[in-house]
Amino acid sequence: MAANKQESSGSGHSPKAELLEPLAPAALGITCCIGGLFTGLSLVDYSVSVHGLAPQLLPLYLQWKHAAPIISPMMLFFALFLPLESIRAVKEDVMGLVSRPAAFARHAVGTLAFLLMLGVVTCVVGTVMPAEQAAIAAGAMSPDTLSTLQGWYLVMLLLNVLTLLLGIAKYSVSQPGAAAAAPKPKAE
Repeated sequence: MAANKQESSGSGHSPKAELLEPLAPAALGITCCIGGLFTGLSLVDYSVSVHGLAPQLLPLYLQWKHAAPIISPMMLFFALFLPLESIRAVKEDVMGLVSRPAAFARHAVGTLAFLLMLGVVTCVVGTVMPAEQAAIAAGAMSPDTLSTLQGWYLVMLLLNVLTLLLGIAKYSVSQPGAAAAAPKPKAE
């Protein structure tokens, strides 16, 4: 019996110590605000690109978007947090898959959200922004560029919606179950 006690405490962690605190409601609020913002912006991009006047309207919209007095600095501000969020996600979620198996669902959802965030950033920087810059420089929209941007704007919209939903799912799986939160009846 003493050997069992030593075995279970040999790692220095009890099973309860491996469980993480539930995410705070503020984390859900931040996720919904930022995810909603990016989803809304990608919805506007896609909407303008499929509008009937898109060949004439899209270059003007892109010029405005890249010089917008509020949106452009706001995007740069959010870009400052990408390295910090990447470090946090790798440290907590990716490494947590191995180091804290008791919270596997939370870490798996967090890891998927992190991978989607990387996918979104890669698509924006590697594909969407160069196509937008080419359209701005040309001052007109060729049918090929319009078709390319429409496809990528749709992909970005879907990825942003999925990232928002994964953030909500991460919050949901981090909360204690209803059975665990309910008071237990006292034995008489």
